[in-house]
Amino acid sequence: MHRWQARLAQPGVTGECFFERKRTGLVFQPARLTLLIKERGTFVGELPSPWDSELNDWTIERGLRAATLQNEGERFGLTFNDRLYPIALRYGDGFFNAVLIQHLMREGFSDVAPTNRKLERIRENRPMSGEPASDCALLIESAIQTIAGNLLRGLTYSRAEAQAVLADGMAYYLDERFNITNAELLGFSRD
Repeated sequence: MHRWQARLAQPGVTGECFFERKRTGLVFQPARLTLLIKERGTFVGELPSPWDSELNDWTIERGLRAATLQNEGERFGLTFNDRLYPIALRYGDGFFNAVLIQHLMREGFSDVAPTNRKLERIRENRPMSGEPASDCALLIESAIQTIAGNLLRGLTYSRAEAQAVLADGMAYYLDERFNITNAELLGFSRD
């Protein structure tokens, strides 16, 4: 972060991020976040760094967008993982998964193309109703709202752009959490 901060502090220097997480077969290589450096609008170099939640948060605080909306969706897919992991740990995977899917369906994510395609391939038990399910759903919604706020206020995307990135990010997260692409690569259908 210090290298990035020092470079961006120079006069006339701006930047944007590039998220990269290559797949090798069924496994991902470590994620990377790269600062694409521009001087007076012209690309002059890059500073790569291993993915780090704190570095990602720092880029958001400084308004450093990803190079494209698609790349932003991928970056925020991993951001969803960072934000939702503690909730899954607290409630357990099965319960969390069921509440997550129920919440996403209720909140209209099933009406948006990228997440709809993933949600159609996921089969989870419905959670029992009650206070634990309500509490878990509130924590999930809080994480989603925080990420939406990052897109709207921190990165100053329009509402339509933020919604597209949010949907792409959630689709990326669901794909990995429920091993959708891995199942397809192995020839298994989740239909």
